[in-house]
Amino acid sequence: MTAAVTTDPGTAARAERGSQATALQHPQRAGPRDRHSAEEIVASLPLLPVWSSRSPGRNAQRQRGAERILDWLSEFPGDGWQARWLLSGADNGTGWIEEAAAGTGDIPAVRREVVTDGFAVLLLRQVVLPGYQLLGRYRTTSLFREARRVFSPGLFDRIGQAGRTTGHSAVQQAVAESCLLKMMLHTGRDLGELTQEDLIGYHDWGRRTSGKIPPGLHAAWDLLRDAGVLTTQLPLRRVVGRGQLTASQLVDRYQLQCHPARDAFVAYPDERRPGLDYNSLQGLASRLVGTFWADIGQHHPGIGSLRLPAQVAEDWKQRLAFRTDRKGNQVRRTNRLGVLVSVRAFYLDIALRALEDPAGSGGRCPARSARATSAASPRRRNRSRPACTSGSANGCPAFPTCWPPPNHTTPTRQNCWPPRKQPPSDRPSSTPGAATGASAATRTGPGGGCSTGSR
Repeated sequence: MTAAVTTDPGTAARAERGSQATALQHPQRAGPRDRHSAEEIVASLPLLPVWSSRSPGRNAQRQRGAERILDWLSEFPGDGWQARWLLSGADNGTGWIEEAAAGTGDIPAVRREVVTDGFAVLLLRQVVLPGYQLLGRYRTTSLFREARRVFSPGLFDRIGQAGRTTGHSAVQQAVAESCLLKMMLHTGRDLGELTQEDLIGYHDWGRRTSGKIPPGLHAAWDLLRDAGVLTTQLPLRRVVGRGQLTASQLVDRYQLQCHPARDAFVAYPDERRPGLDYNSLQGLASRLVGTFWADIGQHHPGIGSLRLPAQVAEDWKQRLAFRTDRKGNQVRRTNRLGVLVSVRAFYLDIALRALEDPAGSGGRCPARSARATSAASPRRRNRSRPACTSGSANGCPAFPTCWPPPNHTTPTRQNCWPPRKQPPSDRPSSTPGAATGASAATRTGPGGGCSTGSR
């Protein structure tokens, strides 16, 4: 096993495509064996306290899986294993397992088992520190069970005693302890070294990615406080309670790298805030920044303008049709049209501002991008109401000063409908037009329009 960098075009393209966005989204952290060679890491695996609990055949399979993963990571450039891990894009899901297992010669089920066993021992040796997204999708109970024996077993006994004193059920205790283990595997710290910032960071990650607090986090906070690891006496909800966030705080949760785009996404909710309640404002920021621009930045690093190429916009619309659920499965997105409407409204509003104030908007009118992000069918567009008559909370463009336009006459019943045709009269009249004159006078208004009286 060597740490040589391959020149394979597919690997290089993968690294270039996912490296910058993935690396910039994670703090710079590395495990204690980040700079060890692959041979040193494999030789240290039998030192794990759980190594002797498995059969020699299973341990040989673990060792073979660890060697395969290290060989696969060696194909990516980087100063250490953590840098290569981030460059590989493996933090985004479990799809890398099949890629790392390719070419081993075993049947698919055996190849996957070999790689997952090897990955478990690499995590226990803290060779790489995975992200919360991967840990949430990596469904394994044996890893967490063995991690309790490797990392601070005495402190975990105190955590268990604190849970029994509090009255936690077995399920509640297991969920809270798995939450603690995820933070330990992510940060590279032992249980007694976890800080308030680690738990708050996990809390913010959950709110940023799914809008929900990770299960068991509140109980994990209380257990660490009761065990003496945390010195505060406040519960987690009191520590993270910040009230309503500003537009800047809502946008900065997504860690945008394009500063001009970040400034535009901060200014837009601020302008919409007077007409929206706080929940609507949060939803608007989530759709525009999280679902739209953060996804653009992840798949197209280096984007520095809101004027997107047509292909970039089309690729995003294709990805928007599906989302990843908690189990890592691709499911159809139910609010796809709502996201498209919000993005189109954003571009239409800044295009209007560019027409009103070219100097303040940089003289750019991204109407082309607005058209590129519209995916409503012609039938749906014909049935939909005009954007100016829909409420501002539904994501449609807000036109506070441009509607109605100057010198505009509001449509009325008298001038918006054609004159009503009169049925022919059955009685002959002595004077042409005399019999129908009174009837016409009562049925037609000024200018030949419809009458405003009751029928």
